[in-house]
Amino acid sequence: MELSVSASTIGLNRYTVKKSYPMPCSDELFDRLADNRFFTKIDLRSGYHLIRVTAADQPKTAFRSRFGHYEFTVMPFGLTNTPATFQRAMNDIFRDILEQYVLVYLDDILVYSRTLEEHLRHLRDVLDRLCRHGFYAKLSKCRFAQHKVDFLGHYVSDQGLHMDDAKITAIVEWPAPTSAKQLRSFLGLTSYYSNFIRGYARYSYILTSTLLRKNPPWAWTPLHEDAFRALKKAVTCTPVLHLPDFYRPFILTTDASDFPVGAVLSQVFSSSPDSFHPRIPRFPPPTPTTASYLTPTRPATDEPSIDYSPTIAKDGIVESRSGDCPIVFYSRQLLPAEINYTADEREVLAVVYATRHWRHYLDGAPFTVRTDNSVVQAFLTKSKLTPRQARWWRDLSEFSFTTEHIKGETNRVADALSRRPDHDQENIQLSSIPVTTVHHSVIDEFRTQYRHCPDYRDIHATLRSGETVPNYSLGDNGLVYWHGSQGTKEPRICVPSTGQLRVRAVAEFHDQAAAGHMGFHKTLARVSRLSVWPKRKDFVKDYVAECPTCQEVNSANHLPYGLLQPLPIPEGRWQSISMDFIGPLRPPTPRGHDAILVFVNRFTKRARFVPCRYAISACEVADIVFDRVVRDHGLPLSIISDRDPRFTSRFWRRLHEVYGTQLRFSSSYHSETDGQTEITNKTLGDIRL
Repeated sequence: MELSVSASTIGLNRYTVKKSYPMPCSDELFDRLADNRFFTKIDLRSGYHLIRVTAADQPKTAFRSRFGHYEFTVMPFGLTNTPATFQRAMNDIFRDILEQYVLVYLDDILVYSRTLEEHLRHLRDVLDRLCRHGFYAKLSKCRFAQHKVDFLGHYVSDQGLHMDDAKITAIVEWPAPTSAKQLRSFLGLTSYYSNFIRGYARYSYILTSTLLRKNPPWAWTPLHEDAFRALKKAVTCTPVLHLPDFYRPFILTTDASDFPVGAVLSQVFSSSPDSFHPRIPRFPPPTPTTASYLTPTRPATDEPSIDYSPTIAKDGIVESRSGDCPIVFYSRQLLPAEINYTADEREVLAVVYATRHWRHYLDGAPFTVRTDNSVVQAFLTKSKLTPRQARWWRDLSEFSFTTEHIKGETNRVADALSRRPDHDQENIQLSSIPVTTVHHSVIDEFRTQYRHCPDYRDIHATLRSGETVPNYSLGDNGLVYWHGSQGTKEPRICVPSTGQLRVRAVAEFHDQAAAGHMGFHKTLARVSRLSVWPKRKDFVKDYVAECPTCQEVNSANHLPYGLLQPLPIPEGRWQSISMDFIGPLRPPTPRGHDAILVFVNRFTKRARFVPCRYAISACEVADIVFDRVVRDHGLPLSIISDRDPRFTSRFWRRLHEVYGTQLRFSSSYHSETDGQTEITNKTLGDIRL
């Protein structure tokens, strides 16, 4: 019988100097296994105990028991530097053959080859190296010359990368969490396999957005139970991911919605019957008891249900029978600030996030970006960019790719990654027109008013007769939906002009307590996210302008009336600065400086003085601004200066047009416009005297 000795090393770890040694990344290890058919897994027997502790350090590992005082002579488990030390030893043993036909992650060793003869030769080499260095394997945990082995929580085979069946069973049988700690444990396990789960962020958003906020009250609702079961069901339907072939071009398919963004990286492989296509894992069908955990709990309604599961062909092959095989999936919840981006910006952001996440695949290799819109292509040729967009353009310019437009209905994979299921009714259900659907109480009213609406009367009648109308469709609930001028946008409800439905639609997004009586632009954006009708912009603008509550409560936000208008007061430090030259000064300094460039923070009145030459160019002025102001305080929103030729030059104007900084010039022969800088200059002159 083997005895395992363990001792607490918390105190020793606290005073141990930590070693910095790079540990292998599991995703990068799997990428090396493409086109291999034979695998051997070797598990070392007590691998840590095969490395001796130096005699001087053995007393530090001492521990006491009722049987006496003991010291470790070999490396024990639990020491903070144990993994790094052992990984370095393994890398030293296999350094010249690492990632050629052997992978090592601590005491797990994987030997892989294309043919059996080649595999036997590789295996003999690996075993000889282990024998020479005194490392021994545990035979009961080894698997030799197999077509499928488990490695780092996954199954690796000649078909691709599988999820571990034991982990799938554990996830499916996981009970519903009763606390935030239990929910984090469940999401921690499933997130390890998020590369396999199409639309993982879509499911997790429902669970994290309301239950894992800072000090939230725990309230497990039927919607959470439904998302919880849907995530478990998605785990049981995960595809086998094809291992990447770095000699083939990659295809990046992206999509974005209101809350998450999603992407899938794929490659085209041969579609012959003998090719090794990714297939569904050989996971047995769930038992009736287990299947009950996967059944949605919400009662059936007239609203269209949401398909949580990946599409699987009748022969068991997932999605890509025609040769477009998924390599890895990716989805990400948007941050609160990113949710407020425009729809076009979110589409570009999806590509930016995907290229950052898969840089190790895409950097230096041409690839194709597939989207169901033309935003990305237009963004790359856009002449005017905001500072945020300029950063995105800089990131994307590092890659070599072409864009390809696909129809929205064919973009099933990435679209499913980004589309979210319904949210809690308490959070989003409004009295007439909620965020995601039309309430049942007004569906019949919509149908009736379509017959009297001059805008949609003919369209509604044509669609009901079974004929098609370009860019329009008739939903199962009888409502008319518009798909954009090109038929590629997310469908929006067409609101009839009769029955005060348009007034009620705007009221839901403006008058309700949750809406907050926002201004014209925000109200229009909210209305346009769901509904559409002709001249919607003018309608919303008139409604907001005539709102009695807004007229009584809102304060005037315009500048004072009249000819003399003071500069607007900045809201934060270094958001608005003024600048001016003092000079030429005599005599010049030994470095040739004969002028001072003055910067004044208009919010705090703090000033910065930079010595320079009076005859410097606009380009040199820009260098000083970025080196002395932007580097320390960020880009200002506005810069106020006189009409010096260097400040009115084309270069200076174009530079700040690119970075989004507004330039304001003082009136000619009227220095009082920039009074702060003039007073600062006068004070500085008095100090010099």
